[in-house]
Amino acid sequence: MEEYRKDGIERLRHGELKGNPYKAPEGYFDSFPTRLQETMQQQERVASPLWERVMHLMKPQVTMAMGMIIFAFIAVTAVHYLINNQPTTNQPLPVEYAKMMESRSIESSEQHFIDILLEEEQAIRQEKLEKEAYINYLMDEGIDYGTLMDEL
Repeated sequence: MEEYRKDGIERLRHGELKGNPYKAPEGYFDSFPTRLQETMQQQERVASPLWERVMHLMKPQVTMAMGMIIFAFIAVTAVHYLINNQPTTNQPLPVEYAKMMESRSIESSEQHFIDILLEEEQAIRQEKLEKEAYINYLMDEGIDYGTLMDEL
């Protein structure tokens, strides 16, 4: 060790020092397992207080319970906030809505309903014609009819 202490930095710079300056005492690792076992047994002999042992065993359960309590608190608070802060709308109540629809249906005539059904039927026919026009166009462009049906 003395060799490393004297001018150690200079000698390291010049590459004169080689090898490992640190060495374990003779027989250190021969007696290491028994010394380690003795140390562990001494630590086991020192009894920890009952409260510490109980807390060591219960710590995961207490942590989980606290997590659940915090989650439940956040969930209840969020639901309470959402229920109390819903935007108010001017939509009629279900009873008022039913009365309004009833009065409108009385005001509507049979011809009005027939006109609505005819408009829907005409829209369906128009849609079919548009589909047929697309299919005819694609067939004119050389697309196979079977391929078209697979895609539709």
